[in-house]
Amino acid sequence: MKIALLSYSDTGGGAYIAAFRLLHGLIELNTECRMIVKRKYTNSENVELSINPRFLLTDKFINYISHKIKKLIYNVAHEAINFGIFHTTNEKFLSERLKNCDIINVHWIGNETVNIGLLSKINKPIVITMHDLWWIDGLFHYPPVDHETARIREKWYLRKLNEITLAKKSDFLTAIKPDIICPSAWLAEQVKNCNLVPEKNIHVIHNPFDFSKWRQRRDSKFYENSNSVLKILFISADLNDKRKGVLLLQKVLKSFKDKYTGKITISLVGTNSHSLRNQLKTVDGIEINITEFVEDSSRLAEIYNEHDLLLHLALIDNLPNTCVEAVSVGLPVCGINLGGISDITFGGKAGVLAGSANVQEIADNIIPTVLLGNSKMKRARIRKIAIERFSSAAVTKRYQKVFTKKINGA
Repeated sequence: MKIALLSYSDTGGGAYIAAFRLLHGLIELNTECRMIVKRKYTNSENVELSINPRFLLTDKFINYISHKIKKLIYNVAHEAINFGIFHTTNEKFLSERLKNCDIINVHWIGNETVNIGLLSKINKPIVITMHDLWWIDGLFHYPPVDHETARIREKWYLRKLNEITLAKKSDFLTAIKPDIICPSAWLAEQVKNCNLVPEKNIHVIHNPFDFSKWRQRRDSKFYENSNSVLKILFISADLNDKRKGVLLLQKVLKSFKDKYTGKITISLVGTNSHSLRNQLKTVDGIEINITEFVEDSSRLAEIYNEHDLLLHLALIDNLPNTCVEAVSVGLPVCGINLGGISDITFGGKAGVLAGSANVQEIADNIIPTVLLGNSKMKRARIRKIAIERFSSAAVTKRYQKVFTKKINGA
């Protein structure tokens, strides 16, 4: 079985990292597999470019112009629109790359990675791993998280472009009938509700995780001694991203401080950490530490290990990579039951979720369960459950089964 994983890149974002981990999981199972990307940043010999290197500068220039045009059309901070329906500079070269594979597994393909029309012409079985709602939501990757964004999306030209794009994707999905892999149960429900793909073609398979690089270093002293300092971690690639719940953070911390009399520290990890720290200075009695975005997995694992809980306030997300990283070292996750985060907290065994984005409800759920100590959430136990659910070997074998059935036409 020869598998081609198609992705925009091989590192940088959660979707790319998930695809790259899957690549190496398949190779470890002696499966012939290549990852084909538009932007290559790792030195892996199993990753190939989808574009002729001679035209790389030309493609980057076209991408730059495309990005500027899309920003003129939809100028919303931390959000991008992607079409996927226009011809690209790499179609002939990419077709040659895909010719010898038995099956194509499509991951995140924004930024003009490929024209989906080309995929429909290649006579190969296709499995799509959805990392967000883009395949069933036209131009956009997630619903709007505030009234201003919703208002902008109602502009007539955006609505028209969205309708055209969604129609093209709908035609593709109904004609090709790909299998769809969803990393979370929440995302699978969204796909089922759109009625574009037969339910038997929809699978929930979590993203794979390499636990060998992420170790549990200590048990939290906080849960043994109520007078200990509570160390909270808040981490995001961009700490100004509204979808990640940064606007809630200040209010939530104030509620925490009102309900807990001990010392609290919070570490902000990600780009724009200085900016967010300035916004949080008004919260009295909470020590704020900042670290710019960290890519090194060993350093990241140490950061998670140094804290007592991960606070994740995303208003919508698929399978948040930061939360998977947290439970991989046994760190409890606290947040809001929106999107696919509940797949990571294991029914309260690895964290606490509020039912909505209401600040009082968040505080009322998290404070009694976590801030006052919960002996059930031991790090070793959380890590053990995480390994059972997200280990690369287990996840990769499930992918293999889907690929085999698809190739055999089942």
